[in-house]
Amino acid sequence: VFWAAFFQIVLVTTLLFCVLFGLLGMLFLPALFLSIAGALSSTVVVVKILFEKGELDTVPGEILTAWLVIQDLAVIPIMILLPGLVSLYLSGTPTVVGATTVIFFQLLKAALAIVLVLFFGKTGVPFILKNVAKLQSREVYLITTIGIVFISALSAYAFGLSAGLGAFIAGLLISETSQNHMVFSEVRPLRDIFSTVFFVSLGMSIPVATLTLLWPMVIGMTVLIVVLKFSVVFLLSRFLGYHPKTAWLVGLGLIPMSEFGFIIASQGWSLGALTRDQYTLLVALTFLTILISTPFLSQGHGLYYALHSW
Repeated sequence: VFWAAFFQIVLVTTLLFCVLFGLLGMLFLPALFLSIAGALSSTVVVVKILFEKGELDTVPGEILTAWLVIQDLAVIPIMILLPGLVSLYLSGTPTVVGATTVIFFQLLKAALAIVLVLFFGKTGVPFILKNVAKLQSREVYLITTIGIVFISALSAYAFGLSAGLGAFIAGLLISETSQNHMVFSEVRPLRDIFSTVFFVSLGMSIPVATLTLLWPMVIGMTVLIVVLKFSVVFLLSRFLGYHPKTAWLVGLGLIPMSEFGFIIASQGWSLGALTRDQYTLLVALTFLTILISTPFLSQGHGLYYALHSW
């Protein structure tokens, strides 16, 4: 699914959303941030539902998981490219040479980050965790794992990247080790607690007064994102030769916008690319698409057969 996922993220969803949001009267930068956030899907929500239904090892489950992993990896170049594009756009007089230079160096950073992920994921981190595991101490192992996350976050921050991106890269590194199940068993309770705190704090941070003014745009754009993402993914899955039911389930699974949408929104606001209202809009869209798509994904099989018989 690599080429289908790449096509969906870069050439179809982002460009389509960018054009459509532009037609709705948005400026380029807000439209770009909303489009990129809309192109990504929620790994946390989708994988949790698939796990609870015992469908991770089914064909739709494997396609969804692979597609989501590719989207997560795409976050690395996205988070590196966005600050450069924003500074270039806000400079007022971007030239072709200047734009090419900025994009080239940002892509070089992204490539370097991915190479480091692959290198340390295969050598450094597995070596460290393997030797720490020999000590047979859960506490030392957990502290070492957390230390790797903090070192990665600080290193990314020192290179002018997001600390959150560094922590995400550390997660990718640790997930590639043979001890990943041990780490998962240790951090799973914390993950569930932090996920709950994350979504609760997110809901508390949305200004309701602002949303009451923006609700027609929020509902309209939510419908647009849901319909367009489902249609694009369904057609790409059918193009790959999968059964209509498989394409249907994959399409439903990729509807919810990613949790990275919140990070993209906060980065856009801090860079001056998004106003407070646009930040609120992006957060609300992410929240609503997750809320709407969850029951659809949970009842995906029943909905398919009902629609098929009708």
